[in-house]
Amino acid sequence: MSWITRSSELQEHDWDLLEFSLQSNEAFKISRPSETPHSGDTCSLGPINGPNLQTKRQFLACDDDLRQWLDSVCPWNHDTKASSINLVMASKTDSLDELPFSQKGFENIINKLKVHGSIVRAINRNTSCALIHIPFTWSPTTAAISSIVYNCRTAASWEGDMALSVTFFPGSLTTNAVWYGCDLSKRKFHGDLITDSELICGQLENFDGGVFHPMVLPVVFAGFERERHIGAVRKCLTQFVQRIHDLAHQDLRAMNEEEGSMSSKSGILEDSAPLMKGGCLASYFRLVSRLIYSKAAKPVSQPKADSHQPKEE
Repeated sequence: MSWITRSSELQEHDWDLLEFSLQSNEAFKISRPSETPHSGDTCSLGPINGPNLQTKRQFLACDDDLRQWLDSVCPWNHDTKASSINLVMASKTDSLDELPFSQKGFENIINKLKVHGSIVRAINRNTSCALIHIPFTWSPTTAAISSIVYNCRTAASWEGDMALSVTFFPGSLTTNAVWYGCDLSKRKFHGDLITDSELICGQLENFDGGVFHPMVLPVVFAGFERERHIGAVRKCLTQFVQRIHDLAHQDLRAMNEEEGSMSSKSGILEDSAPLMKGGCLASYFRLVSRLIYSKAAKPVSQPKADSHQPKEE
């Protein structure tokens, strides 16, 4: 068990939880160089995105590409007037704890993008989903920098789990993030062949609100998880309907066998015959509930005459 600590650095036992397999990844930056957030103005988080937003998407084939991209977005000054989202989209691997970077490349990401080390514990927590936020103050050599850290992780109960580490700096409305488990291969989504990275970048580019709000990336992440749930439900829906159909017909056969013994059951059969012909799922549920009620119901004996009443002479 790892000790709970306020330190942002990865400990030795944290590195033991990770595996590294260098693969191609993608990076994306969206920036607003001319706007400045006003202190104490809560509306500065949510202005309508103007035409001066600059976007750049880059393919990272090796450690040199990653290093050059990190050098282009860092170092940054937390007092600057520019706001930006610096996002690394890590490609999908066999499991989330297998990162598509070299160990040196991931160390570079952690140092340049200020990734909090608690993301490793979130990734290792693969049996359930997690959304954790941590107010954290970075202490470089010059001055302390306040930030908010968000760690998101979906359950690995079925295929397609993801994780997200976000570090938001309120002073400049800058967000540094790493999205783990992105499928960079084309897949069918609402009739179009598209990659996860294209979906993420498209939503950020076309967002009509305050794209530099700290919860924008977690909300996009939640949207991906919603689509994953919908896909899992659709796969099981046919089996579920067939199972309900089989259960309803089993109860019908049992009712036919006991038709002569209970008149109430014969009435239920007459009422349920047109429903079964219609093949309506709601009718199946209604029929099963009536069967359960008919089995649970017992005849109530008539109350006896009051024995305390005097007999008439």
